[in-house]
Amino acid sequence: MDEKEFRVLIKHYFMKGKTPHETKEKLDKHYGDSAPSIRQILLFGRDQQTRAALDAVYKPKRRLC
Repeated sequence: MDEKEFRVLIKHYFMKGKTPHETKEKLDKHYGDSAPSIRQILLFGRDQQTRAALDAVYKPKRRLC
């Protein structure tokens, strides 16, 4: 499976409220050795949290168009 497709699955599990370790267990169960490492899953979660925090801080005050 392609890395982008795994990112979609990881995002899906995060949106459902799963922890990184629960996500890793599910991906290992279904995809075995081709599943991403726990480090990649943890980094994805950290990136999502950072992006959400930045979106909350840097909202434009007016419409651009």
